[in-house]
Amino acid sequence: MRVLFFAVGQELLGIEYLSSALKKDGHEVELAFDPGLDNFLGFIDVGVLKKLSGDKWYLEKIKSFKPDLIGFSCLTNLYSFACEKARKIKEHFDIPIVIGGIHPTILPDYVMENGNFDILCIGEADEAFPELLRKMQKEEGYYDTKNFWFRKNGTIIKNDVRPLIQDLDSLPFADRELFYKYGCFTGTLYFISGRGCPFSCSYCCHHFLQKKYKGLGKYVRKRSVDNILSEIKPCLEKYKVKSLYSMDDLFTINTEWIKEFSEKYRKISDLPIYCHVRPGTLNREIAKALADANCTSVFYGIDSGSTYIRNNIMNRKIKDEDIISNAKLLKEYGIKITTSAIFCLPDETEEQMFETVEIMKKIKADYLYTYIYYPFPNTESFNYCVEKGLLDEETLEKVKNGEGSFHKKPLIKSKYADLAQVLKSIAPLYVKFPFLAPLVKFLIRKRLIKLSEIVFFLTAPFTYAHFGREKMKEFISLFRMALISKFKRRIV
Repeated sequence: MRVLFFAVGQELLGIEYLSSALKKDGHEVELAFDPGLDNFLGFIDVGVLKKLSGDKWYLEKIKSFKPDLIGFSCLTNLYSFACEKARKIKEHFDIPIVIGGIHPTILPDYVMENGNFDILCIGEADEAFPELLRKMQKEEGYYDTKNFWFRKNGTIIKNDVRPLIQDLDSLPFADRELFYKYGCFTGTLYFISGRGCPFSCSYCCHHFLQKKYKGLGKYVRKRSVDNILSEIKPCLEKYKVKSLYSMDDLFTINTEWIKEFSEKYRKISDLPIYCHVRPGTLNREIAKALADANCTSVFYGIDSGSTYIRNNIMNRKIKDEDIISNAKLLKEYGIKITTSAIFCLPDETEEQMFETVEIMKKIKADYLYTYIYYPFPNTESFNYCVEKGLLDEETLEKVKNGEGSFHKKPLIKSKYADLAQVLKSIAPLYVKFPFLAPLVKFLIRKRLIKLSEIVFFLTAPFTYAHFGREKMKEFISLFRMALISKFKRRIV
């Protein structure tokens, strides 16, 4: 069978792994890739660049490839993209459309209200999707396939989820060629070493998934070091890799695993690695192993400097002293710290926002990523916002539809929303260059949101030096490939 996946803006490992699983079963897989240049990174809307994509190109691709099934995998902020494309496809073709990913998994009933989606996949698709296609190909009854909901004769057939895949080493490696031809690779190789997270932060999807999969297998799973390196090694030369990025929510779960990874990785490469570390989980053995593996920088998620907010609103029980001591340990081993701050959290006060800025200064963060709180559907903090009346009906619908962004203005009601927007823009500058305090205080005092945003973009090359360079290279690469693709379509 032929399967056509849709993606926008970036490489998606989930689709790459699923493509390999389908190809292993003999299916043909193609990708319809929208570079998403008109809304790059969710920061800036550049409507004129939408002309580089439009609708004609993917409708022509569907016509030429003749897929038996069309698939979308979407996070919350990609749901509106999936809806728009699915609607247009249904106007021209009678092809079943399947949607999966975290947003449909968390809001299946809401998503299936959209009549353009015929099939919905809940949770992991690595085994479920190939099984579905085998049944379809043999013209067997497939409406009882676990992990899937189906639209049939005006009703929705809902199946249970299957147990979680326990042996991740049994899965085929990512089909990176699927995205490579679209300019997604600019020197960084993304990989994932496991699935699941042992923590239950209220604003994240993991607590929802932990409850959903209770009794259906171990939630936190890890690939073997040898399995990961077997995937990484051939990619290093093939894609001219300059650095590696672990996409795991928490790379450093197990001390012995990290030590083994460090020892074996050094034998195949000395390229720098970037990974995620949770404050309070670090020890000297892990820090040394990371440094030995040439981990030059980590994402060190703090999110709030207020102990009250972390404990009572975010369910992120981390002590200030652990945040500070773990940061010192990383610095001791020469590892740079990129951290995060979220502003306009539920019930957050002005004083608590400033506590966040101060702890970033205290740990001497090298880079600070700032966000506006986004109430992701069916998370505990989302439910709290609904109970407290912090989301009106119109905004509630926007969130379910994936509208808005944690880069833009606050969605929840707060009398400190203006301050949150200013701090989101200028906190990275203040943490990086404390001597600019007079400018920062002026912008805060006057609540100059637009001017703060201008300052943010003008200073980004200094406050986000490495990140800015990488994303600019990515933008140029995507833009170049989009132009080439558009030129080729005109010739044809």
